[in-house]
Amino acid sequence: MKGDGQQTKVIYNGQNGANFVVYVESEQEYQNWLKQEGNTIPLAQVVNGYTVLRNQHGNTGITEEPSNAELENEFGTSNVDEVIQKILKNGNIQSTKNHEREGNRNLANGSRVGHGGVTTN
Repeated sequence: MKGDGQQTKVIYNGQNGANFVVYVESEQEYQNWLKQEGNTIPLAQVVNGYTVLRNQHGNTGITEEPSNAELENEFGTSNVDEVIQKILKNGNIQSTKNHEREGNRNLANGSRVGHGGVTTN
C-alpha cells in the first residue's frame, strides 16, 4: 500500500466462521510470489507488515490479532511466517480502491473562510 489508494488483502476462510487476513503490498507482488519457485521473493516484499488479523463476522466485522492458541488451532502453528505463507497460498485475494478525500464537497457550507479577523486602516 504505497500511497496509491489501493488496498489489497488475502483472506483465508477458517473454521467456525473466522476469517484470517494478511495485507499485501499489491496484487502484482502477491501473484509474483505465488508463481515463484524456490522462495526467491522474500515475504517482506509481499506483505504489508507481519500482521495476521482475524475477523469473526465477515468483511464488515471487527478485526483483531488472533491469539497464539487460535493460530495453533487453525494452522497447526503459531509461527507468524508459516501462518502468513499458509494464508497467502490458500486464501483469496481482495482488492479495493480507497477513495481519497478531496476537500469539502458540501457547497452549502460556504467558503469556510475565517470571519473572525479585525481589519484596521
